[in-house]
Amino acid sequence: MAGPSKRHAKSASPGERARKAKDIDQDDSRLFSQVPRARSTYQRWNKKGLGQIIDFDKVPKGWDWHDYDIHEDDLEANIKRCKERIEDGIMPQWWERKLERYEKDQAEVQKLKDSEPERLGFNELMRLKSLEAIKEALLRDGDDYDQMKNITAMMEKYRSFELSWWPGHVTYWANGVQLSDFEEFTWERFRELSDKHFDRTKNKNDSSPGKGYGGIWVEGGNKPEPGYELVHWIRNQISGPSDGSYGRHHQFVLGFRVPGSNNDTQLTFLDDTGASRTKIFTDDLEEIVQTSSQRARFLRHDEIMDTHGQMCVRPTLELECCLIEGAEPHHELTPWTPTEVSCDTAARAPGQPRLGGPFLREMVYTATAPSGFSRLYISRTKTALTAHPFPSLDITQSTMPISAEPHPGAMPHYQWRNFLRTSNRVPPGA
Repeated sequence: MAGPSKRHAKSASPGERARKAKDIDQDDSRLFSQVPRARSTYQRWNKKGLGQIIDFDKVPKGWDWHDYDIHEDDLEANIKRCKERIEDGIMPQWWERKLERYEKDQAEVQKLKDSEPERLGFNELMRLKSLEAIKEALLRDGDDYDQMKNITAMMEKYRSFELSWWPGHVTYWANGVQLSDFEEFTWERFRELSDKHFDRTKNKNDSSPGKGYGGIWVEGGNKPEPGYELVHWIRNQISGPSDGSYGRHHQFVLGFRVPGSNNDTQLTFLDDTGASRTKIFTDDLEEIVQTSSQRARFLRHDEIMDTHGQMCVRPTLELECCLIEGAEPHHELTPWTPTEVSCDTAARAPGQPRLGGPFLREMVYTATAPSGFSRLYISRTKTALTAHPFPSLDITQSTMPISAEPHPGAMPHYQWRNFLRTSNRVPPGA
């Protein structure tokens, strides 16, 4: 077996890198995707004769301040390590501050544990707290999808140990009654039960999509924790026109329709890899439902955390999605695919982005290159992805663009929206 290559001995030219692309694909990509980061076990420092050291310039040679062998969110392990570091006496003030934060978090976790039955598992505890937040939000903002009975029944089942969280499996609920034992989720089964238990008499005179009286609730999945929407919406400047030659924010168009309909609605999205799922707004949903001439099936309410750590509750619905290229006639780049879509309970504000979430990277090949232009390349095949004009570059020459360089804003016909976005400032203290 060949030994490791000396990657830093000499920078390869773009041509050399291109010729070695196949080897890189077979070597480096596997290395980074499958091999975990090396984590050396912490060795207690022999402080004999050193005394306490609180000046970083005086720490002994070879002393390592990294704790790679434990996860930063492992409370018990970090508390133990902080105490060891403090006892070792080298820069103890660093770990005294960390210990204070970790012990505060540990006290909060214990408080949550004490609020529920003692033998409750961690996943069930997390799910209960999420359901509590969802219930509280619906009591405050309204239960448009008529799900309070299901939420209350599930919470009672969790607390009486009659329901557990089984990753990868779901149960179905309607009107406070469990319809199934654990089973793997399928869209066919979901639609069958949703249509069967959908009460059309409750909203026969109300065509708004928010009055779906969703029919059923799908409980379960992979993790009981909240989803994420980590985009940061900056509203403090007017963007000028651009030729699109540079921009860290990438946008694409998705088509939406309710399964069973051939009429779609096309919407523009921001490529946001920090979003757990595709996000639209209530006026978008209304247009999709009206165009499709049928209701969007409700799956459940989800708790969502934004980039500022704030939580909100939003309905999750089934829609079919397709990546669209061009205007008229447009080209469908992907199959029409059933997708979980999160719907904001408010209408879209001027300039506010819809979030693409994982859809793009689950459906097509994607790539970036250190060209200085922050371009995103997408393709339906692996071969076409890295064909011309995909650049071959030396990453040792890469630089980060700075804010003083020209940044693209909206195209000229969008400038009025950016003006509204700027004037719609967040109030002080909000």
